[in-house]
Amino acid sequence: MHGAQGLPYPVASQADVHFARTFEPFFSSLGVHPDLLLEDIEETCKMPPAFWSQLRIEYSQLGLEPSVHLPFYGLNLGSRSNMIRAVSFRNIVSGLRIAGAVGAKLGVMHTGYIAQTPRRAMSKWVENFAPHFERLTAIARDLGIQLLLENTWEHDTELFERIADTIKGEYHYCLDIGHVHSFSKVSPEKWFGLFKDRIRVIHLHDNKHHEDDHLPIGRGTIDFSFLRDLAGAEKPPRLVFEYKPRYLSESLSYLHQLLK
Repeated sequence: MHGAQGLPYPVASQADVHFARTFEPFFSSLGVHPDLLLEDIEETCKMPPAFWSQLRIEYSQLGLEPSVHLPFYGLNLGSRSNMIRAVSFRNIVSGLRIAGAVGAKLGVMHTGYIAQTPRRAMSKWVENFAPHFERLTAIARDLGIQLLLENTWEHDTELFERIADTIKGEYHYCLDIGHVHSFSKVSPEKWFGLFKDRIRVIHLHDNKHHEDDHLPIGRGTIDFSFLRDLAGAEKPPRLVFEYKPRYLSESLSYLHQLLK
């Protein structure tokens, strides 16, 4: 593999799982790993087991190490509804099983927390969320997967601080810098301070501070210079580009220039 080699990070590009095989040669030629988006879990689960086992073989032959973005639409593990919690848990487990089948070692999930929830209700939400998340972490561990919590629409770090105080056992984070720039009222430095050495993945995409545009890096107003500091870590996190793979060459060039 070449192209992305020379960067101090492992680099991945997100792709809809239905186009996973289409992008294999492109990713391989650039030295970029696949990050599979399991967006429509109901349709994805209809795909035959042979598809996943063959995909795992092909990735292995090409030297590609997949990661997976687990289902998130409409899911809420901390909901007050038992039914919604059960459906959310079941869908994420389905995603984890697919992740295990393709040989992924990293699986990213949203909390499902709704930012407009009154602060007085946050404690109850975390109380509902914690046992399900702990069960998911155990299932992921049995499959050889690190389960990562991603920040989304949170205005500050309070939710993650409460989760950290409640969850038993070890877990890890995916830091989405585009979400911090769009939605958070606190600095990226505070988010870094919270995640610290638990960061395993950073989602990279750009925006102009107004909406979660998922622009290619360098086309918005985010200062990505923080990547220079993290590059010296003993085990640098995986960088995942969260936009169309057609921007991949442009993004790799941007990273090479940034990290010179």
